[in-house]
Amino acid sequence: MEIGFIPSEFLSTLRETSKDGEGDSLLEDEKEAVYDFDRVSEWVGRRFRKGKPGKSADALWIRNEKEFFLFEFKNTCRQHMPWKELHEKAYDSMIPLQLVFCPNISLEELAQRTVYIVVYHDNAPVRDGYRFHQSNSFEKTREWTKRLANVEEEPGVLWGLECFVNVFFKRVYTVEKEYFERVLKQKVFAFGSARSKEQQLE
Repeated sequence: MEIGFIPSEFLSTLRETSKDGEGDSLLEDEKEAVYDFDRVSEWVGRRFRKGKPGKSADALWIRNEKEFFLFEFKNTCRQHMPWKELHEKAYDSMIPLQLVFCPNISLEELAQRTVYIVVYHDNAPVRDGYRFHQSNSFEKTREWTKRLANVEEEPGVLWGLECFVNVFFKRVYTVEKEYFERVLKQKVFAFGSARSKEQQLE
């Protein structure tokens, strides 16, 4: 089905797609090539929803035809997270993903190929007179001890997003910015950040 979508027009970087509403980037020097998925969703909205896009993840990276990664960046702490919006974004991202990138596979099959990653920032700049501080010195000491022991504990899934696992996504991650930059990004982009075959399509 030809719908006139040109993938190369939506290419961006992790840094650009991590900008919040005030133009501040959550990630500083991340040059990995990704799709600006907000713009993809806007295009779908103009084309099929009378100009009304759904909510969507911020970025999409396609490692290969069987591995898709959706990213949502939130420059805010976990305690101020708009979790209902995260659920809406997770739900609304799948139709644009299938429609423009995977029109020949079912949503069920696409779900087994897609990972949803939310990156938040517990040390985000002060906004509205409030800033989240790490809970206590015990937690910091615990993290420091694990690093000395070379033990990396994978964060659990927050805000009830585990309800999407095996329904809309193969896996869901909710991780703090520092963990994403130090650990998860290397795993996701393990085979390099060059554009995949899908990202080179004109």
